[in-house]
Amino acid sequence: MRFSTLVIALVGTLLLASCSSAPEPDALSEGVLSTALYQIRPPLLANQSSVPESLAQLVTFYYGNHSQSIPFLLQFSEQHMLMSAMAGWGSPLFVLRYDGIGINYLQDPVVDTGLEPEFVLTDVFLTYWPQQSLEKELAKVGYSLADNGDSRTIFSDDKAVIKIRYSHADRWQGTVKFEQLRLGYQLEIQPLDTNKN
Repeated sequence: MRFSTLVIALVGTLLLASCSSAPEPDALSEGVLSTALYQIRPPLLANQSSVPESLAQLVTFYYGNHSQSIPFLLQFSEQHMLMSAMAGWGSPLFVLRYDGIGINYLQDPVVDTGLEPEFVLTDVFLTYWPQQSLEKELAKVGYSLADNGDSRTIFSDDKAVIKIRYSHADRWQGTVKFEQLRLGYQLEIQPLDTNKN
């Protein structure tokens, strides 16, 4: 079965795994940032008029002197959200399905991403999920959130660990800049196409 699509943090992990000077994915999740953050599971975005049915994005990842751009395709329904990162030759590098509880994913056997699916989902959740849904989940694992409309900050022990800036009131339509302060990477997310019903 070929899943449809979705993500953000995948780009960071893909590049970190491919650059010899970058830390291994395990190093990112152990000791540097609590793994509890990657265990949040907010409800699906069902029946929300502001959420596109499908969305293509170009995600550019910056880490140190490295950068890489990867197109993503996201799809939302009442049953699940689907996400895939596409290779330059048109095949999916990674395809993920989230049903509001658990994750299923497929990965190109030729491409060793060293990817933890939780990294993929978490940046998507933190960027786009409604404040109320996130606050409940983050509180369970000791994090908090401040949302000022055009920006969002994630805190751990009153220290900012993630900063997100939005260029458009409709966050799905504008460019998003995501900064992971503890892990030292940045994402720039640009929508390529939006389909709303």
